[in-house]
Amino acid sequence: MHPDYFSILRNGISGELNALEPHEVLLHFRNHCGNFLLDHPAINAYVLRLLAINTAGAMDQEGLEILAYLLRKNEQLDPFEPQVLRMLQQISPTAEREKRIRVVEGVRSPSPQLSGLHEMVQRFAFNQAVPLLETQLKATPHDIMVADTLLLADFLQGVAPGPWLDDFQPVKPLQPMWNRKLFLHYAGINDWVLGLPIFHQLPPSERGEYVLNGGAELFLKAGDRDRAIALYRESLELDPTQTPVRLRMEELLTPLQPRPDLIGSRPTAIYLYTYNKADQFRQTLESLRQTEIGLSPISILVNGCSDDSLAVARSAAALFPNNAVDIIDLPVNIGAPAARNWLINREHTWKHEYAVFLDDDVFLQRDWLAWFLAAMEDHPKAAVVGCKVLDPGTPAKYQYLYRSMAIVRDDLLKLSLARPSRQFDTGLYDFLRPTRNVMGCQHMFRTSALHREPAFDIHFSPSQVDDIDHDLLLSLRGHEILYCGQVACIHAQSSGLTSKTERTSMAFGNAAGNDVKLFYKHRDHLDELRGLDSSL
Repeated sequence: MHPDYFSILRNGISGELNALEPHEVLLHFRNHCGNFLLDHPAINAYVLRLLAINTAGAMDQEGLEILAYLLRKNEQLDPFEPQVLRMLQQISPTAEREKRIRVVEGVRSPSPQLSGLHEMVQRFAFNQAVPLLETQLKATPHDIMVADTLLLADFLQGVAPGPWLDDFQPVKPLQPMWNRKLFLHYAGINDWVLGLPIFHQLPPSERGEYVLNGGAELFLKAGDRDRAIALYRESLELDPTQTPVRLRMEELLTPLQPRPDLIGSRPTAIYLYTYNKADQFRQTLESLRQTEIGLSPISILVNGCSDDSLAVARSAAALFPNNAVDIIDLPVNIGAPAARNWLINREHTWKHEYAVFLDDDVFLQRDWLAWFLAAMEDHPKAAVVGCKVLDPGTPAKYQYLYRSMAIVRDDLLKLSLARPSRQFDTGLYDFLRPTRNVMGCQHMFRTSALHREPAFDIHFSPSQVDDIDHDLLLSLRGHEILYCGQVACIHAQSSGLTSKTERTSMAFGNAAGNDVKLFYKHRDHLDELRGLDSSL
């Protein structure tokens, strides 16, 4: 095991990259681009690591090309950061960029507190930072960096720019780039009413791939599917390596269709297990009641609860009068892996073609089962299908999409990031694709695969990582794992090391411990894991 493993774990992608050799950093980068579009946090992490490699004299030509690529991406997202512009200017100088650097530096007020205010915004301390920023903008209405920080604060809250926008007076040379940034803001929060008029005003020079991608989804929301496809096609011409854009365009051209007819003809068992979340569990059952599940039987395992969860489970019979409801009341909490195994390993399971597992804190899309069945029927090798998982709130933010193998070394095993960072659900990831792991809060299995493959490993009790391990085992045995982004699940409480909720030392220890267990469990077949993603 890597000697700095726990430091790597706590520091996320930056920690991972610092533990990698130069050639491994490039492999990690290609893996990320095969999953998600580059965002600010990812770009910054890769740029910092590549700069360190370059300083050490270990950068090859491919690394330099990727560094330039990353800086160009960053310029599209953040056209006013002098340090980034200077680095890109050293690699590929242009007269226009040099002029912009001088203009930006000329309108920046000498405010030593701006950096601190920017950090406060990054920490979501909006009530402290925003009033100070608004006061500063009134005093220096041309300051692009103050306006940029206020725009970031509004984006992180998922809202349109506040009244401060009327106070900002961008100098003429920066107006087109500011309009581009403003458009990306509206596109990122799904506001096509305010966003599309700005898109129409942008000159061709301001329509890079990020703008085209954002425009595609806004036109789709406005009902213009053909324009959306055309913009995605134009974006791919600018950068053919954008895997999510290619998948999204393919989905728009030949869309997967939900199959409600399969609900009656493909027997499906629905399984839930719960532990001391009576209120959330009640809401989950009510959400399930409002979905289209036909006559699918429902089994509920009450995991040694001390609250009202058993009474909530018993209320399911009235909520689902047309469905058989089975309740298993256990005297102790046996944990998620054992609960899944208990539900699976009954004769009841093998009478059905599919088995669905739902967490006790989810809100479901009405036609989710018709989509899942359509995806599985189209992919006979698929053993499991999962969905797009979102945080509560409006606009909804990505919580978990899908993961693949990012690092497979003799001393380190890490999956890729589970989602783009701090991004709202724009629709870009609404497609079907094979992957290596989907989140276990709402996923459906082909029971024939469950019958042949190992159970969920109780070494990962009480929860976390067991679903990742099981998906990897299925993949190693030749099964497909499907991500179905056409289905959205609101998950009230995220899990693992990236939870937004306050975590205790014990909870961190359990999650970190299970991560260590995952490495040692799979250490003897790392070569097979390395070969998994070649088929994605």
